[in-house]
Amino acid sequence: MSAGLRNKISEMVSREERFFIIKSTDMNDEMQHAAIGYANLALDKFDDEKEISSFMNEAFDAMYGGTWYCRVGRTFGGSVPDKPASFIYFYIGTVAVLLFRDMEKKKFRRSER
Repeated sequence: MSAGLRNKISEMVSREERFFIIKSTDMNDEMQHAAIGYANLALDKFDDEKEISSFMNEAFDAMYGGTWYCRVGRTFGGSVPDKPASFIYFYIGTVAVLLFRDMEKKKFRRSER
C-alpha cells in the first residue's frame, strides 16, 4: 500500500471516534485497516445500510479486484463460502459489517435453443 493511500485511510478512521471490534478475519493488517476506514467513511456519508454496503463493495472491487460481497446491519444472518479468499466480520459503532471476496469461478451453462 502506498504511503498516500495509507494516510488517506488513517484520516478516514480518525475522522469520528467510533469504536470497532473485529470478531473474525483472515485479512492482513492493511486490508483490515482499509475495511474499517471505508466503513467509517461510509457511515459518515450514508444512512441507508444498502448504500453503505454498495460503497464498500465498490471500494474493495477497485482496490483489491475480485468480487466482493458486503452485508451491513444491526441484525442479520449470513454465511461465507467454505474458503473465501479474504473476509472480515466486525462491528463499527453499533453496526455489524461482513465483507468477503469469493474467488471461486462460477460456471454457467448456456441454454440450448
